[in-house]
Amino acid sequence: MKAAITFFFAASALALFGQDTNSLPNGRLDELVAEKGSPVFYDKRVGDYQLVWTNHDVGNTIIHRVPLRFDPFTGKELRSRRGELFAEPSEAEQKRVDKKLRNCRGIEDVIKQFGKPDRVWPKDKDTGCSQYDFEKQFETLKLTVRVAEDSSLVPIVTGKQIKNSIEQ
Repeated sequence: MKAAITFFFAASALALFGQDTNSLPNGRLDELVAEKGSPVFYDKRVGDYQLVWTNHDVGNTIIHRVPLRFDPFTGKELRSRRGELFAEPSEAEQKRVDKKLRNCRGIEDVIKQFGKPDRVWPKDKDTGCSQYDFEKQFETLKLTVRVAEDSSLVPIVTGKQIKNSIEQ
């Protein structure tokens, strides 16, 4: 009996070896997602699997979601449609942003160059950074400028969000 069970598991492993489990009917990832209390979630809005966990601080609950890039059972790369939600920043807009940022020494200079930010995030108590988002004036990108405790600037350019969810 023990040999039969071992053979069954070995044959199952060989049958699944090298296959993308999210393309298999009732794949192991889908089974894991279906389990109550599972840390793995399938997000239909962005078309990917995510590892989800919660931290409880004093008076604060933080839910973390990290997209899985690889199937934990097979190691195969997982598909995601997350990229369809964002524009690819245009080269022309990136050059314009780079040129304007070149002479900025503080956040006041950034605001002079780009105008009033679309959103200002308060200073983070852990990192000491504040954040300024500039998006409305751009067609394809979002400019985020983080201001460190020493007032140094950390600009980040990302693709502008163009959709909130994937059409299935």
